[in-house]
Amino acid sequence: MVRALFAFLFLFAAPAFALCQTNLMQFVAFPPDTFAEKILGHHGWTIYVAGEIDADASKRLAALVAEKRIPLGSSLYLHSSGGSLVGGMALGRVIRENRLQTYIGQFNPASRFRSNPGYCYSACALAFRGGEKHFLYQSSLYGVHRFFWKQHSDNDADVAQIISSAVVEYIRSMDVDTKLFALASQGSSSEIITPSLETLLALNVINNGRKPVKWTIESITGAMYLKGEQETANGINKFMLVCPAGGAMGLYAIFDAGQNAEEVMTFPVNWLFLNGKKVRIDNRLVQKENHNGMINLVYRLDPSLLAAIAQAKRVGVGLQVTTETAIFNGFDDMPFEGGAVKLSGFQQVCHRSR
Repeated sequence: MVRALFAFLFLFAAPAFALCQTNLMQFVAFPPDTFAEKILGHHGWTIYVAGEIDADASKRLAALVAEKRIPLGSSLYLHSSGGSLVGGMALGRVIRENRLQTYIGQFNPASRFRSNPGYCYSACALAFRGGEKHFLYQSSLYGVHRFFWKQHSDNDADVAQIISSAVVEYIRSMDVDTKLFALASQGSSSEIITPSLETLLALNVINNGRKPVKWTIESITGAMYLKGEQETANGINKFMLVCPAGGAMGLYAIFDAGQNAEEVMTFPVNWLFLNGKKVRIDNRLVQKENHNGMINLVYRLDPSLLAAIAQAKRVGVGLQVTTETAIFNGFDDMPFEGGAVKLSGFQQVCHRSR
């Protein structure tokens, strides 16, 4: 059984119909674009990965990150039909250790910072899930299938159970719904299943740079608050409804403006976002501060605005130079379902504490 398991672990898990790539996985890294680094404050590198995943692919990526001193949060683009199952999981763990953001795409000779569409199948699909933040553009493809091995023995059932358990545990450790494993098992070993974008989002295979929002009720001396916190590719966002002892409920929002924080502090237009619609709240601003690049905003709330927040499914706060400019700084799409569930009880306790 041990020999059979060992043989399987280093066999390729690519689909039976796919042409085997003759080259082992290669890694190429580029430093950040000067404009993006100076103007937008983006310090992350861009890494392109292509070829067949082998058992040592993870070691080569770890060595590259160490040699180039590639910072946490850099971007990694995968383009592969698969390879070693264990190699794919090991590669995913190195990606997670270095907090890389994963994309599916391949190097574009015309622009190293704009990838061409790519695909990520089989063992590559495991590696892709190593990204804390993982993106899929509609022109690229993510595919899974039932894993298989060519060398058979009398212990195939035992081997399959061990491998299945390892894959499920890996999927769970990467915060992905294990229903993905069941989905992959529905097809044959030679059939690539490409789940819909909606399914991939629901299973947290992709999150478009946003971790799930966490809604909690917390307290400090003299106040309690309902807090939503979400980590995104642009930093951490917080949306808090604060109930001070003996005072009216207020809104406290925090977002990461990075190197542009001082400039953002001068933006005069204040928005509350409810289901994507903008509500201007300049006249409700109580306090605006910059704490090491984190913009902290405090607003007054009245019953009508609080009622509107309670009905929202998505919330956010942002600052803008003028109402006509195309971009704003802040966040506009934090899911509020988890907060809405807690809001009614929070308000009842808040009213009693006054």
